[in-house]
Amino acid sequence: MKKNILCMSQKYGWTKKSYDGNIFWFKGYILDATVDSVIKSASLCLSRLGKNRDSLSSFISSIRGHFSFIIYNGNALIAVVDKVATIPLFYAEDSSNIVIGSNATAVKDIAPEGNFSLDMSSILEISMSGYTVGNKTLYKQMKQIVAGEYIYVCNGCIHKQYYHTYSPWKVNAISNVSLKSELTNVLTDVMDKLASSIKGKDIIVPLSAGYDSRAVVSGLKHVGVENILCVSYGRKDSFEVLAAKNIASRLGYDFKHIDYNGSYIRRQNSSYKYNKFKNDFDRHSSVEFVQDMPFISLMHKTNELSNNSVIINGMSGDYISGSHILRAFSKFAHNANYPRDYDDKMFNIAIMEYLDKHYNLWGFLSDNNNKNKIIYNLLELLKDRNLNYKNIDNMHSVFEFFEFYGRQSKFVLKGQEVYDYYGCDWRLPLWDPVFVDFWQKVPIDYKYSQKLYKDVLVENNWGGVWDNIPLNEKTIRPKWIKPIRLASKILLSPLGRKKWHQFEKNFLEYWMDDSYNSKRYPYSRYVFDYKEHKNVISFRVEDYIQNHTDIGIDTLTI
Repeated sequence: MKKNILCMSQKYGWTKKSYDGNIFWFKGYILDATVDSVIKSASLCLSRLGKNRDSLSSFISSIRGHFSFIIYNGNALIAVVDKVATIPLFYAEDSSNIVIGSNATAVKDIAPEGNFSLDMSSILEISMSGYTVGNKTLYKQMKQIVAGEYIYVCNGCIHKQYYHTYSPWKVNAISNVSLKSELTNVLTDVMDKLASSIKGKDIIVPLSAGYDSRAVVSGLKHVGVENILCVSYGRKDSFEVLAAKNIASRLGYDFKHIDYNGSYIRRQNSSYKYNKFKNDFDRHSSVEFVQDMPFISLMHKTNELSNNSVIINGMSGDYISGSHILRAFSKFAHNANYPRDYDDKMFNIAIMEYLDKHYNLWGFLSDNNNKNKIIYNLLELLKDRNLNYKNIDNMHSVFEFFEFYGRQSKFVLKGQEVYDYYGCDWRLPLWDPVFVDFWQKVPIDYKYSQKLYKDVLVENNWGGVWDNIPLNEKTIRPKWIKPIRLASKILLSPLGRKKWHQFEKNFLEYWMDDSYNSKRYPYSRYVFDYKEHKNVISFRVEDYIQNHTDIGIDTLTI
């Protein structure tokens, strides 16, 4: 029988407990129960392992919060991640051992037989998007437990089970008035539960001019939470920063702008601390998401963070509420029904738009051969959950499904690891399972362009910050680049839109980036790029693949 090897340590929020002869590892937070009650229920499930999977799935699905846990005794083990995989777990298997742990590098290194071989499909997926499809990692022998999944080990065998599948095709025919009322109640419940879970903590909210972080702070104000520090970062005269300051003032919350520049970003990118972060949180299945790292590192340096700090961001209210529904479906925003014989044509149109949006970090990689490989793997992702797009009404939801299990759970939510690294607690109210479940049933005509979400936030006007503080206005900074941008646009217009946009990416966006994240790489890298990079993440991906595999992305075309 294979031996189970746990590769765990009490770092970055992981805790270890014993109960009834079992070892229990836990990380995260639970909103409507206690960790002790989860331990008891998990211990009972472990004692009945293999006899009633439905009761185990039902128990895990009922937990409200963001978490991962492992419960273990000798030959039996259950390993669980939450419905969006905010806290990852990995496993590998050889002829005599099963290795499971929270650190992908450690799992790979401890696997006794070693000899891990590269998965070329994973390398292509990361190169094109920044993350793998499904449970794959860079190595064929190592897998990641994916959103809504658990594995259990019994008698030396690994069994995997999905206990939750995000299903935004389960639409209900509900009136706009009823949906508005229900969303208001859901948001109130989410904020009430959030407020209870952060009582007594030092609350920090990264605040911008958009809907999501504004929804968080105004929602907390609505349920009576005081003493919040709102922070902004990046270019101090940007629209985002000025709006955030105005919102915080209106709500009566403290506000601080975390000031840094491109030089700080460049120094951080080559620092020991940043490289340690990359190593300690390397999933071998996606690149790092470091949007908040500059301001968090500076607050840590000035002792403005402690182990009592809790960071609450607005991820990913825009996606959940419909902002990312593909333009291909705009014609159905008032009528989601179309002839079923149109399915294949509609899918082909939409999948091309989806690939251009999410699998286009390097333009030169977007040839038909590579696109077909990605499409095949995405369809396999559906098949793995016994789904077929031809049997799903409301086809826009298929692409919401792809993004849920791709960019959101694999990349965007990886941003929480920055908070873990600096010893802070965190919450994700707009990924609360109650909020997510609500949006599964909303029809496209209320979901497209976030119509319902925006209407409810503006009409409720919690905290008085929704009626006359502008939202998401695009401004171009610094001022000196405006005439250069206009002149180059006029000069290049005869060459077509694509040429102009690539010129803007190569020569101008470096200076226009309000967050300064583009400064992680030298300007020359942008100027002399001929492979059609999309953004700063393109270079991060190129370096990641080169450093992990010694493979240049140039070789990934026919």
